[in-house]
Order: sequence, then structure tokens, then C-alpha cells
Amino acid sequence: MMLPGMKIRSAFLVGICLCGLNVAAQEKPPVTSEKPETRQEDEVPLESTDPFEGLLDVPDGTTLEEESGLSKTPVPTLRQQGFVFSDTAQSTTSTTAALIALTAGIPIHGIGHYWIDDSRTSTALLTSEAIALGLMGASALAAYADGGASSITGIAAPVFQLGFSGFILSYLLDVVGTLQGNQLLPPSNILNQRGFFAEVAYGFVTSTQASSRHVIRARGGVDFDVGHVAVETTQNLLLGAAEYRGLLGARLFRVRPQTFLTMDVVGDYYQFSETGAFDRIGAEARLGGSLDLGAVFSQFNQVAVGMWFGAGRQYFSFGNGFDSHTDFLSHQAFFHLNLTTKLNMRLAHGSHPASIVPSLSRLFGVTELEFAYATNFGFLKFRTELGDGAAFWLGGDVRF
Repeated sequence: MMLPGMKIRSAFLVGICLCGLNVAAQEKPPVTSEKPETRQEDEVPLESTDPFEGLLDVPDGTTLEEESGLSKTPVPTLRQQGFVFSDTAQSTTSTTAALIALTAGIPIHGIGHYWIDDSRTSTALLTSEAIALGLMGASALAAYADGGASSITGIAAPVFQLGFSGFILSYLLDVVGTLQGNQLLPPSNILNQRGFFAEVAYGFVTSTQASSRHVIRARGGVDFDVGHVAVETTQNLLLGAAEYRGLLGARLFRVRPQTFLTMDVVGDYYQFSETGAFDRIGAEARLGGSLDLGAVFSQFNQVAVGMWFGAGRQYFSFGNGFDSHTDFLSHQAFFHLNLTTKLNMRLAHGSHPASIVPSLSRLFGVTELEFAYATNFGFLKFRTELGDGAAFWLGGDVRF
């Protein structure tokens, strides 16, 4: 049994509790769809799956809604509105640098690479140009002082030609490197393939020392990586002259397909049966090498440069036996690369007394340019030799 005073106190306590619950309910914040603020250091970036991310240069201050709208806009429309894509920007930069290398790069090698902020390559090309000009200047002065009358000119001439080759090479590398840019790499070089080969080519030769003539050249041999063997014959279609040549060579320290040292032994026999008939026998030893520039400069990967030097002797017979002889020095500097996956270009300059086209002069030798197109069975080739006259060759080979 509850007394009247106790009933009053109980009712008072219940009233206080109900008032407290009502106040708490009024002070509780309403539930909304807004997410609580997150500290910047707690945010975790999400990996983007947009395939065009990084291609479009979006102006600063663009909102999320505007970027979303841009991502849904067709690319041609964006280009018309003036948006610049990074691939286009890189291509424009490379094209401008290549144009500078083609023009201003003639006197200043490496300026194209300097334009694209590749000071390392630019310095190397400029140094190569300086060395080449030094060789050309020193050898030209020596030949001029000698008057071309002694063995000094015989040594100075190859040195001048080597300097000239280096000058042309450093210029071309500046152009090639800027065309490639920092993001692109040339296709794999397809020269120096292994296995057996047989080649036939038709040639048209004309020079100031001989009338126009038509010749056929046939070659065959085998390349087995560490060495190579080749035999060759060049026949005048009118049977007025014939040449036979053999080569035995070794490749040493081959760390890359286009990086190695070479040692070659060459022998040849030439027979001329027209007016002033004579026979000639020659023997020669060569030492040289090739370098894949990609080992030093990444943009020149698969671009091969190299040279070889030779020393030999030629014996002559004018019907009374081989009773006279001459000693000679020979050399060639070259570079080659693939313009496409199947098309290779090789450019070389040098001199050799047995060349089918004579040297332009004692200081300027013979320039060779060859294009080789790879097929399923071998190569199709076009080659030209320019000196004191010209020779043009068209043919191909089979490899197996």
C-alpha cells in the first residue's frame, strides 16, 4: 500500500525523466545524406580506369563535373575546340627539333637534341663534329704541304675521309635522334642475319674513266654468328672484264647483334681483256668493328655505327707475269638502321683501290647507299655507289 506522499514523489520523478528524454530528442542532429568531412591526409586516391587519362591537358581549375563532361565528348570535337593531347604535343616537339637539326644542325651538330633538352647527346654530337673537323683540317693541310707527291698524302687522304665520314654521321644522328624522340625506339635492325645466302644483282656503271657498262654480280656464303665466309664474282655482260673475290672473317666479343669486333682476310682476282688487257691479284687484311648506339644513348637503340681499316698489296701482270705491285690502305665508315620493321638503310663512305667506281678524288672517296627490304625468303636490295662516276644495283638474295 503506497502512501499519498510517496505517490506524489513518484509522479514527480517520472515527469523529470520524460522531460529529459524530450530535450535529448530535440538536441539530436537530424540525419542527412551528407558525408562527414575527411581530413586530406586520410584520403586514399582511387586508381583511375580512364584510358584517356594523361592524354588530354585539362586547364587548371576545371571542376569534377566539367572533367566528366569532357570525358564524354568525342576526341575530334575536343581537337576542334582547341584541346591539346600529349601525343600530339610530343610529336610537334620532335618535328620542330628535327627541322632545326636539318637546317641549323648543318653547322652546329647536336642542336636538335639541345632543343629537346637532351644536353648529353647534344654535347656528344658536337664533340664528334669538332673531332671530325680537326681530322679533316689537319689531313688537308698535310696533303697540301706535301703536294700529293709522297706517302704523306697516301696517309692523309684516308684520315680526311674518316673525318668527313664522322662529320656526316654526327649530323645524320642528330636528325635521326630528334625524329625518334625520347619515347619512340627504332625497329629492330635486320642486318647480319645467320645462315646461308645466295644473291644476284644487276648493275649499271658509268664513270669518267670507263664507258657505260652493264654488269652482273653474284654472291654466296654463310654467316654463323662468330664468323662468316663469302665468295663473289662481278661479270661484265660483254665479257670484257671479270672479278672474283673471297672473304673469310671472324666476329669477336659480340655482346649485341650489332656490337662486335671484326677481323677479315680478303683476296681478289681481276681480269681485264679489252684494250690494254691486264690481270690483277690482291690480298688484304682488315680490322674493324660495329657498335649498337643503344648501349650508350637509348634513342639510338638498334642504330649501328662502325668502321674498318685495311692494308693490302696488289700485283699486276701485263702479259709478262706479275712483275709489279703496289701497297695500299683502305677504309670504310658506315651506319645502318631500320626505317620500318622490314626496310633497312645503310650509308657508308670510304675508299678502296678495287672499287668498281673510282674515288672522287684523293681526299674524297666513294659513298654507298643501300636499302634492303626483308621478305619471307630473303632481301630485295637497291644500292648506289657515288664517286668519280656512279653505279646502281638492283637485286636480291635468298636465305636459308
